[in-house]
Amino acid sequence: MSNNNHLPDGQGPEGFAEVAAIIAKEELGYIALSDANYESMDNNVTSESGAILEHGEPQAFRAALPEVPLLLSSTYDPQQCADAITAGFADGIMLARQMLADPEFPYKVLQGRQDEIVWW
Repeated sequence: MSNNNHLPDGQGPEGFAEVAAIIAKEELGYIALSDANYESMDNNVTSESGAILEHGEPQAFRAALPEVPLLLSSTYDPQQCADAITAGFADGIMLARQMLADPEFPYKVLQGRQDEIVWW
């Protein structure tokens, strides 16, 4: 689900979280949060890990949906991933883009070879 359109007159994370709370009444298994909007692509498809956390999207969704599992996109740094889960802002991390950049990503993380990771 898109979580912020990053437009001056658009809808922010609180508005999207409100919509998600209505949808969640139908017993969702999870919500996958994605910054997906063509008009503001420079903000939502950055090469910077964790922008979604800095923008506050998962925090707004967690406040509105405390019982629904949240999956985050655009967070690739292993420590940021762990910190987001520990803080309760996420229950899982989606790594599709990172796995395209480096299919060996999980092995390198598990083996402590982060200096060898191809990021983008």
